[in-house]
Amino acid sequence: MDMHEIINNIIVFYQNAPFVAIAITIVAIFFIYRYPKLFLNLFLLALLLSFIFYVISNIASTSVSEKEKLLKKDRATDITN
Repeated sequence: MDMHEIINNIIVFYQNAPFVAIAITIVAIFFIYRYPKLFLNLFLLALLLSFIFYVISNIASTSVSEKEKLLKKDRATDITN
């Protein structure tokens, strides 16, 4: 899963659920206005967690593809032997 796919999923979510998107926007604006330090901390925490999730999923998808290549190579050598 690359960054472009993640952004497309977010856009599709906002297009399919406009009321939820409006509610999230209103809550975010309220927190920015009333509690800017808390909002910044929560935003940075969410950004950090999403980065960690992205790295983990990227590493996992890379290792899965490498494992599939090894399995295909192993099957090919089993068939020829």
